[in-house]
Amino acid sequence: MKLGHWHSRPHQAEPTASQLVPALDRVREMREHSAWEPLTSQSNIQGRAERVSTVRQQITIPPLASQHNARGIDDWKRIWFLDAFGALLIVITGALAILLVWLTLIAE
Repeated sequence: MKLGHWHSRPHQAEPTASQLVPALDRVREMREHSAWEPLTSQSNIQGRAERVSTVRQQITIPPLASQHNARGIDDWKRIWFLDAFGALLIVITGALAILLVWLTLIAE
C-alpha cells in the first residue's frame, strides 16, 4: 500500500491578515456604495446607547497590579506593625512554652 498520495497535495495554511485585506476592502467598498438599511429603528439604537452609558457609569474598575503598590506610607506602617506584632506574639508564645517545658523537667 502506497502512502505517497497523502503528501501530493500541498497543505493550505489559514489566510494571513495580508491576504484578508483585499477582501475586507471589497466588503467595505460594497457597504459604502450600497444602501444597506439598519434592521433596528433609530429609537431602539438611541435607547440601547442610553442604557449602555448608564451601565458604564455604574462600573467600577478594580486597580491594576501596578496600582496596588501605590499605597500610602501610613498603610505600609500599619501593615508592618501588624506583621511585627504577629511575629513577636509567636516568639513570646514559643519562649513561654520552652520555659514551661524546662520548668516541668527541672521539677521532676
